[in-house]
Amino acid sequence: MKKLFTKLTLITSVLSIFLMVAKDGALAICNIDISPTSESVYTEETIQFSANVSGDCNTPCYNWEVMGDSGGIIDASGLYTAGDIEGTDTVTVIDNCNSDILDTADVIVSNEP
Repeated sequence: MKKLFTKLTLITSVLSIFLMVAKDGALAICNIDISPTSESVYTEETIQFSANVSGDCNTPCYNWEVMGDSGGIIDASGLYTAGDIEGTDTVTVIDNCNSDILDTADVIVSNEP
């Protein structure tokens, strides 16, 4: 009986948290979208990425990262510069002010013909 009571208490606690997050019958969710979502560029070209949050969000504060093959870099404003090697880079934007939500975009980098 004690185990059943403990399980019911846990379930009730989880439901209470879920309901506290709910707003007007819908979940209070914050989303982030990166633009563009994919791109193809030549080595050392630039792309300006942007991000937008929607839903029930705090004021955003973005952190940009890039990982991949070309050696590309990205600055604090979302300006990506492809590296000098062919490959694929993944650009990630993270909103540190909204539970570290994130979105990604792929960049295919090739040498000019």
